[in-house]
Amino acid sequence: NQKAYLENYAQQHGFSNCRHYTDDGYSGGNFERPGFKKLLEFLRKKSANTVITVDLSRLGRNMREASYYAEEYFPEHGIHFFTISDGFDTARENVFAPFQFAMNEVYLRDGSRKVKNVLKNKRESGQYCACPPYGYKKNPDNVHQLIPDEVTAPVVQRIFAAAASGDSSRKIAMELNAGGIIPPLKYR
Repeated sequence: NQKAYLENYAQQHGFSNCRHYTDDGYSGGNFERPGFKKLLEFLRKKSANTVITVDLSRLGRNMREASYYAEEYFPEHGIHFFTISDGFDTARENVFAPFQFAMNEVYLRDGSRKVKNVLKNKRESGQYCACPPYGYKKNPDNVHQLIPDEVTAPVVQRIFAAAASGDSSRKIAMELNAGGIIPPLKYR
């Protein structure tokens, strides 16, 4: 939705050769995001002089970092940065920007706190809330419950039996590899 919104805005306002830098799955509190790093590299090469985001939170939710890029880095490098929905624009004074940056960070922290509380409550009520360990899978009838994985559970039993008989980890791994057993990360 954000991409479509930005493309529509760009088309209506005469911006061409637009590129999107996205960081799906990364926290806005992290400025080591791959898409953000690619954007900075693109800007360092003087390949663009304008950055547009839907709002300030899309730049990032770390108050200090977002403020640095929006109010210092971009202007010092001749890059016009503005947002569509909350009115930030490096071409003019942004009196409320400090409050916007602070609220974006508060929103990030509050969301994180809420997620932690939900996960804590689920765990306390016996619900499983993570990726299943090797040898198990989530129950299709109740995703908060684990059941043995019919493919990998026998491998786990084989590993335990070999370890109980005194085989080293290396020997067990070599035998599993020789037998064509897919390692846990690849299996997942």
